[in-house]
Amino acid sequence: MLGTGIGVLALGSLGYLLYSTRTLNRGREKVVIVDTRGREVTLTCPVKRVVITDDNVAEPVQLIGAAKKVVGIERSVADRGYYPEMADKPDVGNQFRGLNYELIAELKPDVVIMLGHLAMPEATIRKLEEIGIPAVCIDPVDPLMQEKSIRILGKLFGAEQRAEEFIRWRREVLALISDRLKGVRERKRAIACMLFKPGEFPKRVFASNYVMNPTLEWAGLENLGKTLPGFSVDVDAEWFVESDPDVIIVGDWNDFFVGYKVGDPSVPAEALLKLVKSETWLEQVRAVKEGRVYLVEYMLLGTRAFMGSLYLAKAVYPERFGDIDPEEYHREYFERWLGVEYGGIWFFPTP
Repeated sequence: MLGTGIGVLALGSLGYLLYSTRTLNRGREKVVIVDTRGREVTLTCPVKRVVITDDNVAEPVQLIGAAKKVVGIERSVADRGYYPEMADKPDVGNQFRGLNYELIAELKPDVVIMLGHLAMPEATIRKLEEIGIPAVCIDPVDPLMQEKSIRILGKLFGAEQRAEEFIRWRREVLALISDRLKGVRERKRAIACMLFKPGEFPKRVFASNYVMNPTLEWAGLENLGKTLPGFSVDVDAEWFVESDPDVIIVGDWNDFFVGYKVGDPSVPAEALLKLVKSETWLEQVRAVKEGRVYLVEYMLLGTRAFMGSLYLAKAVYPERFGDIDPEEYHREYFERWLGVEYGGIWFFPTP
């Protein structure tokens, strides 16, 4: 009979525990992982076959070096254009709009990796358990949960060293931003808008429960919507004018105008011009008067928050970041961590 050992490992300031009972069987071991919803899930790790239910899950899976283990995806993963090893995998649906449980069962994954707190996935988890497939939740969209999510993936895929290397690099970028913003007393006020329809200025803003607020705060900004209840709130032109923000951030959730496949800067330039001209009242807002309205691909506000913060800090405080080119850091992220060629326009106007 092979020997076994029991270990307890505590990682990260968020204090989650990974309990493992080692079984000397081809380098794999039984592991009980506490995911970002506090659920204990027993798996044999490293896992060999996984299904992912959102493109925000695909990104950290790829940067941890585990793209080849993905056997099923959500459709947007293929649409993004920078997941070459995942793009041809079967579309299993979306955890928000419904999964194809029959197809997932046929794919026989060791685990389904899904979003946790944003998605309220209890019903989905129960259905997966009914067909004998475990689920693990991570939350890379939440800037404060990203390190924990990366460490969970590191354990799942046997890539703990790479997880820690990426976390150190991410912290270096955040430390750079923090160091350059020392002494900034009056924080610029920002409104993070949501872009729903091309050509129409969004009237919905992120509010007090907006999970991406730290992205703005790291950049020396403050979301005016933090005074409003809920995750996002519909507001009128009068509210915008009275709030008079220094900065307006318009998030492109569908890659209409910015993203990996957008190479012509005239596309976001024309889109931004149309957005601003679509509402005459915007002429009264400080951010418009001073040219501080930015189109931002949504990954930079959430899953890639530390990078988005660097772009925003450079744009809003150019005198403090004169020698820093955010695009060079972004290029390194793509080529060193995601393992694909850098491309696209992600933040416009480019600071």
